[in-house]
Amino acid sequence: MDWSGGYVTDIGYMTGYVAELNPHKAALPLLQAGVAPPSVEFACELGFGQGFTLGVHAAASKIGWWGADVNPSHAANAMSLLQASGGDARVSDEAFADFCARQDLPDFDFIGLHGVWSWVDDANKRVIADFLRRKLKVGGIVYISYNTLPGWNAMAPVRHLMAQHQASLSPPGAGRAARVDAALAFADRLLKLDPLYLRAAPTTPERFAAIQKMDRRYLAHEYFNASWTPYYFAQMHEALSASKLSFAGSCHPIDHVDAMNHTPEQIAFLQSIPDPVLRQSARDVMVNQQFRRDYWIKGPRRIDGAARDQALMDLAYVLMRPAAEAPLKAPGGRGEVNLKADLFRAIPEAMGDHKPVTGRELLDRVRDKNLSWRAVQDALLVMATTGTVSLLQPQAAARNPEAFNAHLLTLARSRDSYACLASPVTGGGVAVNRLHQLMLAAQAQGAHSPLAQAQSVQAVLAAQGERVAVGQDGRAGDPQEELAVLVKSAEALAKELPILQALDVVPKSIPEAAHGAQRSAA
Repeated sequence: MDWSGGYVTDIGYMTGYVAELNPHKAALPLLQAGVAPPSVEFACELGFGQGFTLGVHAAASKIGWWGADVNPSHAANAMSLLQASGGDARVSDEAFADFCARQDLPDFDFIGLHGVWSWVDDANKRVIADFLRRKLKVGGIVYISYNTLPGWNAMAPVRHLMAQHQASLSPPGAGRAARVDAALAFADRLLKLDPLYLRAAPTTPERFAAIQKMDRRYLAHEYFNASWTPYYFAQMHEALSASKLSFAGSCHPIDHVDAMNHTPEQIAFLQSIPDPVLRQSARDVMVNQQFRRDYWIKGPRRIDGAARDQALMDLAYVLMRPAAEAPLKAPGGRGEVNLKADLFRAIPEAMGDHKPVTGRELLDRVRDKNLSWRAVQDALLVMATTGTVSLLQPQAAARNPEAFNAHLLTLARSRDSYACLASPVTGGGVAVNRLHQLMLAAQAQGAHSPLAQAQSVQAVLAAQGERVAVGQDGRAGDPQEELAVLVKSAEALAKELPILQALDVVPKSIPEAAHGAQRSAA
């Protein structure tokens, strides 16, 4: 019996972190859209993949999490992470139809689906829509991301050819990755024959070249599910409005800054459209939207004017990188946008102590720069998108993730580690690459100098037969060259350490088992 429902289950999904599934991040874009955010007690993730994102959120916040993913390997991995997190979470490998029919589920304040809607069949879509109607609280949020038209129009024929090749020509006994490679090779040969299709879709070769470099696990799930379907926004509105959901706005903060996405003429045109569904559809055409990340709410409560501004000013932020390294470019709807240096240097400098600061306090700190609240607020939306700042979760919701982070540092010894740690300050994940995780583990064992940390990491990697790339060509160097690269990495970590400490992601110790493993590797 096939329990997969046409979903790819013979190769695991990637282990990345999805920040949009952090319920505490919703306050900023929702308030910007004029919608009051709810407090979140119970949350659910449908299709949690390897469960890492769910594990981070359960470790860093007191929210009670539930989740379902039909792949038992995913569920097993999620359970192991949740056991280490000590968080309040329950997951299963039940099909959506079985999970959504359970009688022991609470009503949820937040339900998240990242990419899932694009990949499941119509029967599962009906199950999900019914679940949202029944189990989302009044005022509750749904985060849903999905492949969008018109942005997928150009690549959809190529994806169809690759999926058709895999279904009809791939050897049944070949592994999924090999079948993906064969489909990519087939599409590559076709595109190099100058088909007329490319005249109507001239950006396809560039997009296809980028696809060829991607992790095969990602491609298997993103491109080869049997029910892969991109949607127009109006189609999503029709499907979700039947569940009593109203569109609240994009969860992508920069989408709320019109000047970052449209020309003045386009802004005026969009503002002239009275119907909100048509307005979103027109916006998607203007930016050739390929992937939407949206919030939907059951019974939105409007908050406008001065009340909204006061609520936005009360939100607290923390600087996530050294002030001098704040980027002066950001991704807009029409491409990369150059940011005003005076504004996008002044705000990070005012937050340079990496302590929490509210919008109101920040406005006061930059008052000598003659910046308006609108300018500061728009800048915060842009910087939240680039990862320069992060919204704080309410202090009362914070949970200590020290044991979970110590577990991740132990797992960093694996080749397939998690490049992220959990922060009780933000309630979400903080990017920390594998080398820096190994160095933090060494630091917890008493290696405080960059050289000592580099030597510890070099020993761990050597014990696993791994080499450190040196130079821009990525070649492996001799031991002294490798050590020099690792020392530079440790020096970079030393500069980041005050930020990691401010975010409370650095464990004070790691379990004795990990100590022994590190010593034996050394």
